Amino acid sequence: MKPLALAVLSVLAFSFAPVHAQSTSDADKNLDALKKKYAGGGQKPDTTKAGASDPASKPAAQGDGPSIAELEQILLRSPECKKNAADTSDLAAGLKGKYGLISCSSQIDGLSEIVLVPASVAPNRQLMYQGVVGYKLVGARFFDHYLVLQFDKQTQYLDLLKQEKDAAGKDQGFALSGFVTDRNASKFGDSAAFVDALKHYMGITDGSADSVSFSAIPARVAKTVGGQPFHLNGAFTKGALVVTVTAAGDVSMIWPDVKRP
Repeated sequence: MKPLALAVLSVLAFSFAPVHAQSTSDADKNLDALKKKYAGGGQKPDTTKAGASDPASKPAAQGDGPSIAELEQILLRSPECKKNAADTSDLAAGLKGKYGLISCSSQIDGLSEIVLVPASVAPNRQLMYQGVVGYKLVGARFFDHYLVLQFDKQTQYLDLLKQEKDAAGKDQGFALSGFVTDRNASKFGDSAAFVDALKHYMGITDGSADSVSFSAIPARVAKTVGGQPFHLNGAFTKGALVVTVTAAGDVSMIWPDVKRP
């Protein structure tokens, strides 16, 4: 299994001027610091104003400034930036209007994905993701309460409602909740996100022999783990999908069915 790629992020100062991707020289200058600060797929800048554990359960804070739609329109003044409706269509209903996603591309810097967030997540309301050497960023989308970062060699699911903690217990960034590398899905902590990964990044379609796993997996996970935290892993063995779940140190195969004598 290849190591996780770093989701390189910088914070954009909100401005009415067109927003351009970070220059190559600036990126090179800041890369070492970014690697230390945003390691593990995290991306959140330092802030003492931590948001609620479930932003979807409460209305947006008053005084956040411009709405997501207004921020989008400002970014879209740049000819390098565009909004893809399909990238945000699967965002959870309770988070619509609180998060946004704009893609910006330049010949010099390549693709940058700008995530618009509540002020409780980032005071500047904007987070920008780029690739690193060896991992080219090719896209991003929302799924439910996840930001899905798509690299050419890996796809990461970052939980918008959870924060990673560093050794000192300080918020480090959106929590990684699974990734796909070489058609291997690893460390998924949510059955729905895992099934989304099967559909979009594992090459399994509704017409395939494995399509029944879409509905069977969540039920089997719930029955197997009994409410405990878990990790789902999926890989192909002799061309067939094998799914295992790890909980409390125990590993169980939940797909396919094992016929016992």
